[in-house]
Amino acid sequence: ALHYNHSEGVAHNDIKPANILLSQTRGAVLIDFGLSSEISDTGIQTGGSPWYIPPE
Repeated sequence: ALHYNHSEGVAHNDIKPANILLSQTRGAVLIDFGLSSEISDTGIQTGGSPWYIPPE
């Protein structure tokens, strides 16, 4: 799911257990793209839920 989004130039920006659904036919499905953004070549962007952001 993440690979497909990144290949389409989209960063989800809010990966956490509540935003991942498991489907019997489709496997893992990402939901809630409210914080998503276009991946740019100009720099690094951070965002998301504070409890799930890596400390680096």
